[in-house]
Amino acid sequence: ILPYISKKKGTVCLDPKASPLIIKYLNSNGYKTLTVPNGHSQIKRIMNDDKSIIAAVEESGHYYININYNDNIYATENIAIVLLALLKALENDSEKLSFLISLTNSYFREREWTYSFEDNEVRKAKLREITEIFLSLGYSKKDTLYDGTPLGSVILTKDTDDWVQVTLRASETELFIARFEVLAKAQEEGKKVKALIMDVLSK
Repeated sequence: ILPYISKKKGTVCLDPKASPLIIKYLNSNGYKTLTVPNGHSQIKRIMNDDKSIIAAVEESGHYYININYNDNIYATENIAIVLLALLKALENDSEKLSFLISLTNSYFREREWTYSFEDNEVRKAKLREITEIFLSLGYSKKDTLYDGTPLGSVILTKDTDDWVQVTLRASETELFIARFEVLAKAQEEGKKVKALIMDVLSK
């Protein structure tokens, strides 16, 4: 739907849980991608500061568009515009939607789940332990924005043919709560990764 939202191929903001396949697909079609924190206030602030950004998406189903009016940028969450763009895209290229659905269904995804800890210190220690385990297994880590400020999440990635992505974060609004998500090319590997995380959490 991006061509129906903006005539230019600018930057698309994605939250930390975005699939690496979707990122690669956007990049291959001429769009730049930027990982941003969850939360509408932070996303809108980043969008307002960068005129190259045309849209942003949260995996929770929130869609944002940068509207240029009199050379001023206004970041807005507007599902009506997105829906109209989707209907136009379906009218002109329905096969593209089928392709994107098949792309989404081509990998394993354990949707974000929550875990409650005894206190915030235990939560902090466990998140650090899980991060260190995956780093020892050769995963790479991303936990800051492009300018070095905290992302609010840790993205752990095994960038091989059998790719895996783990996202973990401490809730900013709920005490003692952390959230986890696993994406993987292969279902068996994804289930092993989740089992590893749950094993650490249960000890």
